Formats: sequence, structure tokens, C-alpha cells
Amino acid sequence: MTRWRTRHRGSHAERGAAAVEFAIVLVVLLLIIFAIIDFGRLLFVSQSMKAASREGARAGVVASTPAPTGATVYGAADNAGASAAALAGGTLVVSVNGVPVQSSSTGVALCGGAQLTVTAATDFRWFTPVGIFSSNVNSVSADTTMRCE
Repeated sequence: MTRWRTRHRGSHAERGAAAVEFAIVLVVLLLIIFAIIDFGRLLFVSQSMKAASREGARAGVVASTPAPTGATVYGAADNAGASAAALAGGTLVVSVNGVPVQSSSTGVALCGGAQLTVTAATDFRWFTPVGIFSSNVNSVSADTTMRCE
């Protein structure tokens, strides 16, 4: 006659310990994954603001007829950075030599001096709880200075 052997599975008090451990590890793992996603978004928005300020400065310093205005700079910066600003949860703000410009800005030529500085900025909103370590909204900006042609 054969005897069936049963395996000892631990005491009755240890049942469900694996599920509790998995739940704790899962929370930490999900926090890490979402933090990676949020920091990736932050890096993308930062690079896009750099590109927007560079494109806006380039549009402002290139010699053309008629002379570039604030609207020209804003249009070039908006083409390069508006989608990133929308992804960040903010709006694109463009400044030329410290003065904010919009798509309707008119005026004299921008390159009256030797250099033109364009700043592109937006607010970045965190999707994950990573933002609790700082404020939930951070400002992301980039400056580009180019010599007038």
C-alpha cells in the first residue's frame, strides 16, 4: 500500500503573507514607474522650451524685410514649444529682452541693440505624487541670446 504524502505548507497564521508582501512591493514599483514617466515628461518639456527659445531668437535676429517683430518671434517659438507646453499642463509664455510678447505684438524692429534674448517658459504640472516633494506646479524656462545680424 502506498502512502500519500502531503507537503507542509506552513502554519495557518502565515496564509496570505505573500499577498501582503506583493501589495507592498506593487505600490513601491508603481510609484517608481510613474516617477520615471513624470521625469521623462519634465525632460521633454525642458528640451522643448530650449528649442522654442532658440527658434524664437533665430526668427528675431535674421535680417529680413520687413524687420521681425514680437509676433514673428512668438510665432516661431509657439511652433516649436506649444505642444510641449500643453503636455505640461501650462501655456507658453515668450519674452523678448524681458518684455512679454504675444501673437498680436507689433512694434519696431527687435534688434536695436547688439543682442536679442528670448525666454520661453511654461508651468509643469506633475501627474504623479512625485510633486509632493516640491510644489505641484514647477516653472520650466529657457533663455537664448543671439547676436543681431
